[in-house]
Amino acid sequence: MEEKKSIRIRRNTLYAPLALVIICVAAILFVSLFFRVSIIQLQNDTVYTDDEILAASGLEKGVNLLFVNNFTAVSSIYATMPYVETVSIKRVMPNRIILNVTGSEAVACVSFGDDYWLINSNGKLLEKIDARDSDSFIRVEGMEPLMPVAGEIMNVSEANAGKDEYLYRMLAQFQLRNITKAVRWIDLSDPEAPVLSYENRFTVRLSGSSDLSRRLSLMQSAVAQLADGDEGILELESGEGNVVYFTPN
Repeated sequence: MEEKKSIRIRRNTLYAPLALVIICVAAILFVSLFFRVSIIQLQNDTVYTDDEILAASGLEKGVNLLFVNNFTAVSSIYATMPYVETVSIKRVMPNRIILNVTGSEAVACVSFGDDYWLINSNGKLLEKIDARDSDSFIRVEGMEPLMPVAGEIMNVSEANAGKDEYLYRMLAQFQLRNITKAVRWIDLSDPEAPVLSYENRFTVRLSGSSDLSRRLSLMQSAVAQLADGDEGILELESGEGNVVYFTPN
């Protein structure tokens, strides 16, 4: 009886790892046969076509959903498509991928040599354009990008340090107030006394870089009180004053 019991134990010991191997193989076969991507749902709000985005992402039907590398796909899109603002990828069991891509809008252009670089409100460099194409965007004078690369955030030299952050605040305020199309150019040569062109009728001297929101509100309020045909210079009172001086052309 003792010997028979010993033989049974040795057989069980042999069967246990074999069963584990069979289970693992079955699991691998199950994963391989199921969870294959058959639907790629693309939500595209960019200047790029669906085919261009899918090609850049590297996502394909037929691959296993569990092995899709979200980071690689997102990074590839950002690296090759500067006009993309956000990318998100969601895997939905058992066979679907949802890819959501939003676009980045060019709102201004910064001079660089004889050309200009388009940027969005966050300072992302989008592409280089000729000077003759710059009229459709807010032209930024008094600073230029340092070694610009499409898709990267604009860098500036030490001499222009701080101008870039102030510019981004201005562009964000313009978008918030829905006046981006009304601003023709910005001059940041003197960061403490920025100047801009508004509605093609007014040269606006902000007379300071602090409290930007209040200064722009004063500018808009002053313009609203002038006649449609008025043109000239609007100069805001320096410091915390609320006076706007108008000098007609």
